[in-house]
Order: sequence, then structure tokens, then C-alpha cells
Amino acid sequence: MTTNGDIATALDIPYPELTRALSVHNPADFFGLRSSTYRVPLLETPPDINRGACASALSLQALAAEGLEWVGKEVAEVKQMARDYRPLDWLGHFIPMVRWLRTYPVREWLLADILAGLCVGFMVVPQGMSYANLASLPAVFGLYGAFVPNMVYAMFGNSRQLAVGPVAVTSLMLGSGLQSLFNGRVNSDPNNPNDPCLQDSYNRAAVQVALMAGILYTTIGILRMGFLANFLSRAVISGFMTGAAAIIALSQVKYLLGVKVARHDPVHQQLADLIDAVKVPGAFNWRELVMGGTWIAILLGLRFCATRFRRFALLRALGPILVTVLGIGIMNATGWYKAPSTTTTKTTNTTAVHIIPASLPITTMGVGRGAGLRPASLNDSCVVSAVSCLSTTLACVQGAVNKTVAAQCLTKGLNCTNVSSVCLSGVTPTPATPTSCPISTSTKKSSSSAPPIAILGPVPQSLPQFTGSWFTPLYDLGQQLALACVICLVDICESISIAKAMAHKKRYELDATQELRGLGIANVMGALFNCYTTTGSFSRSAVNFAAGAQTPLSCLVSGSLVLIVLTALTPYLTNMPQNVQGAVVITGVLGIFEFHEAYFLWNVHKFDFMVWLVAWLCTMFLGVELGIGFAVMSSVLLLLVHTVFPVVRVMGRLPGTTMYRAISQYGEARVVPGVLIVRLDSPLYFANVNHLKDRIRHFLGKYGGAAARRSSNVSVTPPQPSTPTPPQAQSKVLPWESSQVRLNSVRVQTVEGGPSSSAALPACASAPPPVRPSSSAGRAEGAGNG
Repeated sequence: MTTNGDIATALDIPYPELTRALSVHNPADFFGLRSSTYRVPLLETPPDINRGACASALSLQALAAEGLEWVGKEVAEVKQMARDYRPLDWLGHFIPMVRWLRTYPVREWLLADILAGLCVGFMVVPQGMSYANLASLPAVFGLYGAFVPNMVYAMFGNSRQLAVGPVAVTSLMLGSGLQSLFNGRVNSDPNNPNDPCLQDSYNRAAVQVALMAGILYTTIGILRMGFLANFLSRAVISGFMTGAAAIIALSQVKYLLGVKVARHDPVHQQLADLIDAVKVPGAFNWRELVMGGTWIAILLGLRFCATRFRRFALLRALGPILVTVLGIGIMNATGWYKAPSTTTTKTTNTTAVHIIPASLPITTMGVGRGAGLRPASLNDSCVVSAVSCLSTTLACVQGAVNKTVAAQCLTKGLNCTNVSSVCLSGVTPTPATPTSCPISTSTKKSSSSAPPIAILGPVPQSLPQFTGSWFTPLYDLGQQLALACVICLVDICESISIAKAMAHKKRYELDATQELRGLGIANVMGALFNCYTTTGSFSRSAVNFAAGAQTPLSCLVSGSLVLIVLTALTPYLTNMPQNVQGAVVITGVLGIFEFHEAYFLWNVHKFDFMVWLVAWLCTMFLGVELGIGFAVMSSVLLLLVHTVFPVVRVMGRLPGTTMYRAISQYGEARVVPGVLIVRLDSPLYFANVNHLKDRIRHFLGKYGGAAARRSSNVSVTPPQPSTPTPPQAQSKVLPWESSQVRLNSVRVQTVEGGPSSSAALPACASAPPPVRPSSSAGRAEGAGNG
């Protein structure tokens, strides 16, 4: 391994001088491998020394030294904590709840926290059930998600006002991802599924995704990898949220029209399905539209009052629970949850079954591959009679007025079926004797039509069960893990931004690492108890903040309220109208539409506006998964465009000063005769070298005179040993300037069949150091002030 002593010997310089230089400079800058060089006398590398090998060795040594220094600091910190911390201090280090409970001012904060928790609890009960339906999960899953993760986050979370629970966008993403996992086979009504086995598998897959998302949350928090969320820019998140909000709102319109349509994400497919459903005679329900429109008007009116008048700020939180109570009350008073009953009298029906001998099995009678090979001696009336007998039996059982009549119908039907099966088996060679399958005359009340208003249906009155056994086997590891990753990244962006905004307003420091760990543990514990993915809700957090929440105790209060609902009040939610759910979801996602963000980006940065537009349109017309994928790809592509084709500006001196500004931004700035100063608004690396050379050729032709116009070749190289160091690079770095980006010095050669001429082009940094006019160094720094 190459040591500093070997390098000092190879460079023929004193070892202390090398050590002092390395303590100030990066090894790559020290050997002139980068265009950015610090303004100190650089040690020149002899031509016979491999610069890359020396720089690599020094880089590895510098990295190892930094690692050892970090480990030393961590060990020292742990030792200091071990000396100073008491058991409760240690517990508070891992469970923040212990830390704030020890200093909790009961008289000042308790009432505010209780009030805020009640407001959020009243809001999350109807919202949680509605968002669970958006994810194609039973409504009780929304209550579970508002209970367990909320209680756990209060213990491990770091934000004082963040309200955790089911949210609309995450529910939509989960529902869309699981729908593709099950190839579109999803029950239209998860509370009353047509296929209970399919719904059970769907619920298990949702819990598995929640566990994966929780593990990802926790891992990112422990490893401090929150920077991964930076790949989703604000333009991407805003455009994706706006497109998702349109999908969510349109998916709830069916509850306001009283129609049943299949689930689709793209808005054009949803519109086509809604139009086709409404065209069916009798499908449109005007009662649903009137009720749903009334709930939306009430919710929007309460939100307007809460926004316009500060004294009514809590009305926004009471809106969802208010329309829920009103809807249940109206349904119980009018009886619209009952289907209209009609009295039907059935006369005695006798079905004749002809028993005909047969010599071939049933597979040759029209069932299976041998359907075309049926013998002439076998009478098809046997099959027809059996089917007729079975259908008549089912009709009799369904129309029975009590269990006794149903049992009689079933008994007679079984007798009839046995006779039919004997006929079909072909084992009884008896003559064709008609055998009757009588069905008794019965009078019943049949419910042939749907109720006037669709209701939620029964909600289990129980606590969440332990679902640790649901984690295996996985349905599709790759698809579920990809879905969990996307949900985790989107939730991180939203939750951390909400928490940081509220922490800034309340003037306290937010530990983002602990926040991610708290959200991860909340999701993991929720997955253990029948919950799907949860995160911070913008609307409920805003209510929590406005209600005056001071600590996560408000989360404990709201979770306790949900607990009371789960154990005592779920039977009263049975007759909750589905149009209430639709109204709550539609008004809830109105705040997610961010067209004002698009207008702002259009005025400020056209490229970011294009990213927003791509994210919005792709999400709306291609679906959630493809939308977020194309949005991220467009963001990364935009980043590459910015770095490969960076802005290169010509700098000019402001009259009467020693400061330099871009002449494209400052019309009074003037180019210094004989000197061309440019600024590269991006790091210089291999991908943008050609672009920089092209821009320099252009600027030389524009500002450099006739000689520069005749130049045919331009190359950008680091300073060579024979090149004298410019005055700007000879001043020492001041201690308070060590973190600033210095002036870059590149060499431009113009070649035309003769000796090359060169000029130093100081490329000014985008974040210039402060000006110090008291010295020549300060005047030189002023040139970089752009």
C-alpha cells in the first residue's frame, strides 16, 4: 500500500510539507486532477509520477482517516452518554415519548392536546373508512389504521403536530398496485364481497405491503438515507398529487350517482364506464345525487367558514363526523336502507324427470373434449330435467319464509337431484318413467331490487387481530416490494415536508431521522395488527395544528377515540350511506390539487413546469404506477440536461466597482478588454466538457477579436507546470473561507498552425465567497460574485 512517505519521496518534497498540504486540500485537487483549485501555491507533480495512482491512494487514506475520525467521535459521544445518562435518559433516547412526558406542563398543554385529539378523532373515523374503501379494503381496516399506528407513533414519533393514519394518495396507490397483482380481480364491495376468499387474499397482500413499507421506513431512518427522497422533486410530487387527486375524486362519483362500475385508474376509462353505466335504464339514482351533493355542500361550507373566520377553525374537523351522523340519522328515520319488498305467490311446480339408461359416462354428453361424440341412445332431456330441477330447488329455498320451509324445499330438491344423478350416471337400466320433483306452494316477500340508498354494511365490532402469520407466503415479492418502495418514497416526501413546516412554525427542531424511525415502527406494528400503510395526513395535521396540539399526546387521544368506536359504536355505522363516504373523500382531496404550483413553476422555471405537466398527465391518463414512474424519469432526465448542458455566462465588471456580474443579467456590466471571464453554473466533468468548449468558442468569437475568430480548436485542460499561477490563485485561503467554493482556473488553447496562446478564464462559482475590499484577495473574490 502506498503511504504518504512513499509519495513524498516520489515527489521529492519534505514529508511535513506534504502532510500540511493534504490537511488543507483534497487529494484530487492537490494533484490538479480537477478544474477547481484552491488559491494556494500548489505543489507540482513531476511528469514521471502517476497522478491517478497517487490521488487514488491519497483519497483512500483520506476516506479511512475520515471514517476513523467519525468512529472516534461516535465512541466518545457514547462514552459521554454512558457517564451522564440515567436509565430514563437512555429510555428517552430511544422512545421520545418518555422525554417529553417528563417535562410535560399539564396545566398549560393538557386541555389543548385533548381538544386537538378529539377533533382529529372525529375527522379520522369517517375518513379512515372512506380511504380503506378507496384501497378496496373493508372499512374496518381504516379504523384499525387510525388506531394502532397512531398510538405507536405517539411513542416513537418526533413531530408534535403530525397526525398519522390512512391517507387518500397512499390508499389509491395501494389499491392500484394490488389490483394489478391480482390481475384486476377485485371485489367491487369489500365490505360485502362476492368472493370472500379473494378478499381475504387481498387483505393479506395489503398487510404484507404495509410490513415491507415499515421495514423500508425504519431502515432509511437508521441508515440516515432520507436523501433518497430528493430524487422526487417538488414538481414531481406536486404533479403526481394533482393527477392522483383527479383519479380519487372521479372514482367516488359512482357513489353520488348510485351506479356500479369496475375500478380503473385512468380518468378516460373511468369517464367511459360512468357514461355507460348511467345510460342503462333505471341505473341512475337521483336520491344518491341529492344526498351526496348536500353532504359536499355542507363540507365545503364548513371548510370556508373555518378558513374565513378564525373563531370557527374547528368546524373543518367536525364536518366529516357531522355529515356521517346526519346520514345515519336520515337512513334510520326513512328506512331507505331497506330494499322494497314485494309479496309473491308461487304455485305448485312439478318437474318431470325422465330416467333413460345410458352406456357412456357424462363426459361424452356435451361436457369436455368429447362433447361432439354423443350416442344416439342417450336422451338429452335427462340433462335438461336435472338442470331444471336444480334451478327450481334453488328458487324454492331462496323464497322460503322461514328455515322450516327452506329445509323442506331442500329435502325435496335433493330427492329430485338424486333421481337426476341416477339418470345421468347411466347405471340404472330402467324404462323411461317420469318422476316428479314437487315444490311446495309458498308465499314470500322478495327483494328483487336494490335499496333506495346504498349503505356501508356491517362493520365488525372487535379489536384488530394479530396478523403476524399473514407475512408468509408472499404473493409476488418483486411486485409487492416495488409497490412498497414507491409508497415509502412518496410518504417520506409528504410526511417530512409536513412535519418540517409545522416544526418551523412552532419554532422547534425536528429530528428527521427519528421521525422516519417513528413512522417505520408505526407501520411495522400496524402490519402486525391488521393495518395497511399509514403516514402523515396533511388535512388532519392542519386540523391538529389549528386546534392547538402541543405534543403527540393528541395522537393518543384520537387513537383512544377510535378505540371506543371499534369496541362500542361500530353497529351504528352499518346504515352509513356510501354517498357520505364519496363526499368525504372528494372534499378531502380538493386540497391536494396544486394548479397554483404549476402556475408558479411556469413563471419561474419552464423546465420544472414541464416535469409537473408530465407527472400530472401521465398519472391521470396512464395510471398511478406508470405516472409516478414517468415523473421520476422526467425529473432524472431534467437533472442530466442541467449537468450536461449547463449555463455558461460571460462576466463583466460593474462600472466604478471591483465586482463582476453576468452581462446577460446586468446590462451595465462591461467585459474587461483582453480578458474573458466566464461562469459555469454546474460542476465540470467529462459529460459537459464539449458543451463548455462550444460555449467558449462562441464567446471568443463574440468578444475575443479577429484572432479568436480565426481559431479552429479549443481545449480545456488543468493548469500545466509551465503555466504561471494567476494572481487570483496565489492568495492563501482564510480560515473562515475554507468551506466556500473557490475560483476555478482552466486553460484555453487556441491553435492555428503555430504556437498556442493561452488565457486564464476564472469560472466564477455560483455561490461566491464574501467580498473583502481591504486586500487584493478580497478584490479578486469580488470577481466571483455572480
